[in-house]
Amino acid sequence: MDTIRAGILELERYSAQRRHVIDLLDGNEQISFKQFVNEVVMKRVVKKLAKLRDTLSDMKPRATLPTEPERYVHNFSRISVNRDLAEALLLGLDFCSPKRKDDQLEIEVQLENLHSQTSTLSAVSKESTDALKATLQRNRSSDRSSSDGFSTRTPTADIFMAKLENNGPRTTIDSLPFYCRYADDIFFLTHEKISLEMLLRKFNEAHAAITFTSEVESGDTFHFLDVNLKRRSDGYLNRSVYRKPTWTGQYIHFASFVPLKRNLVRSLAARARYVCSEESLPQELENIKLTLVSNGYPERFIQKNPSETPKGPPITTVNKKDLYMRLPYKEEHKSELIIRRLERAFARTFPAARLRLQFTSRLIISMNLKDKRPISTFSMITYSFVCSCLASYIARTIRQFSQRIKEHKPAWLSTGERKTMTSTIVEHLANMGHNVNEDAFKVIYRVPPYPPKAVRQQHLATAEAVAIRLFNPSLCSSKRFVKELQLPWPQSEFSCMAGVDSFHDPLTFAIDVVPETGGG
Repeated sequence: MDTIRAGILELERYSAQRRHVIDLLDGNEQISFKQFVNEVVMKRVVKKLAKLRDTLSDMKPRATLPTEPERYVHNFSRISVNRDLAEALLLGLDFCSPKRKDDQLEIEVQLENLHSQTSTLSAVSKESTDALKATLQRNRSSDRSSSDGFSTRTPTADIFMAKLENNGPRTTIDSLPFYCRYADDIFFLTHEKISLEMLLRKFNEAHAAITFTSEVESGDTFHFLDVNLKRRSDGYLNRSVYRKPTWTGQYIHFASFVPLKRNLVRSLAARARYVCSEESLPQELENIKLTLVSNGYPERFIQKNPSETPKGPPITTVNKKDLYMRLPYKEEHKSELIIRRLERAFARTFPAARLRLQFTSRLIISMNLKDKRPISTFSMITYSFVCSCLASYIARTIRQFSQRIKEHKPAWLSTGERKTMTSTIVEHLANMGHNVNEDAFKVIYRVPPYPPKAVRQQHLATAEAVAIRLFNPSLCSSKRFVKELQLPWPQSEFSCMAGVDSFHDPLTFAIDVVPETGGG
């Protein structure tokens, strides 16, 4: 009993110590506190009700595409769109934009023409010629493009801007004290008597699809690309690194599992030495150090890597052979140890070789243990059919290839019966009495499985149209094309290259995405 009584007393004492703080307030303070709590709750309720009204408000479905998709920013959770518009928006801004884009095929032809003009010239070396070809023909999909179809970060942009300068404001450019251009960014000096608005108007009149904007010197300071220029009292310019107002100072963190941290420090320091003048270089190196420290980099690591390696006198020797090797990345210190040991071993074993190591976090040897699928199970394909009488047919399908073959070659054909003709091939075989096997059907193109379904259907329709126009199958006379593409070369020349004599009209593309029917 004494133990139970002691426990009850302990519980009463514990509950007395845990009195609510609100109970310690006097009457007026309790009323004021309750009013404050009610105001906070009502504000939250009103805010939630406003969101619900916006969500439940009646909105009509949009049936038209935006006229300026590059400025089109909308919350799709608050708008009702129909299915066609949703599929179109999945294709990206290039599909939504109503502006006309010059065909990429024409650009490729112009670049090939440019390269053919250098056939009579003697190149410095074969490597330089290959580098020129690779530069002119590199992929432009990741570059920023203008509304006229020209990428603004490729040699095509330089060719286009050079032509624009020669055709339009050449007289104005020659009258300027200083003029230079990098891709589509222009830097020039002008006299006070020349109006900036007049110069901007002349540049904008050079081409209808190009719009120039201008920035002028403010407070003896001006920036061009990543270089900040400031006038000094003695008339010289002080150079430093320019950073945009949106720059946050965030780089790859030191704890990240990537082999780029040492090169980041070196590249930032190298850019500072290349851009900055002598008086602004110490401050820029200090800014780099503080920024990297905020990203988790140790000070010893930063001080060790940005030091510029002094260049010794050049030594004439035999060119070493580069040996390339790719290894999995295993943290920074382990990678350094592997590099030192392998380079030391190769230097002792093969003095005429130079080891080039590359670290990657991807799988070096692919472990694809799955069996290859038979062609008959492929879908999203463009296929062809060649009869024993050489009559041909080309079409596309989004279903399995084997199912489409059964529809083109039904079982009742071998029995002599006459049923509904579901395709042009069935009609041809039934009328001519020909008998063919499944080897007459072949896959000529398969859409990659990675893009969205709407994009894959678009590619499939375009591939079908190109194949029909190249091979001109006799059983596809009912195909209708909806978009024409004017070729930049004579039609007779293209007919000789393609080996087709019946090309007398412009090349056409069928880009309509329609559901497949039984006769397709």
